[in-house]
Amino acid sequence: LLPDEDPQEFIDFRDDLLEELKPQTRYQHSLALNLVLIEWEISRHRRMVASFVRDQFRRHAAGVRGNGAAGKSSPSYGYSEDVKDGTALLAGDRNALSMIASKGVTKSEITAVAMSDKLDHIVYHEGRVSDLERRRRSLRDDYDRLQSKRPPSGDVEDAVEVI
Repeated sequence: LLPDEDPQEFIDFRDDLLEELKPQTRYQHSLALNLVLIEWEISRHRRMVASFVRDQFRRHAAGVRGNGAAGKSSPSYGYSEDVKDGTALLAGDRNALSMIASKGVTKSEITAVAMSDKLDHIVYHEGRVSDLERRRRSLRDDYDRLQSKRPPSGDVEDAVEVI
């Protein structure tokens, strides 16, 4: 797990998926764990993209106050000043929302500028998600085929024992 990930959240996630998949053998359990890890990694990449964009959003929101448009504020501001308006906007602060509205700027415009700044990162992570989703589909197909070959549980009705 990465430093920002909650071990208990992962354990709950793992247990929920394993309960849903219901592996019956060690091999099925191994495949099911691989599916869990792929799902977790997909959500990790999506969290990273959102984090990059939120960070850039904070930085670009500061430019609205000074320039009337989304863009990084002047380098003379400290980091805390750069992110103050953006942090307030992300929190839904009415004063910050009023300030950008008075400048004729929307949160979507700031988000677009923030995303364009991090496009290389976004493309990388979205590519990884796409690769992981392909792996997941293939692994899930294998898992489902293996599950369908599993013998029925319990006794066979109307069976006759032959001696």
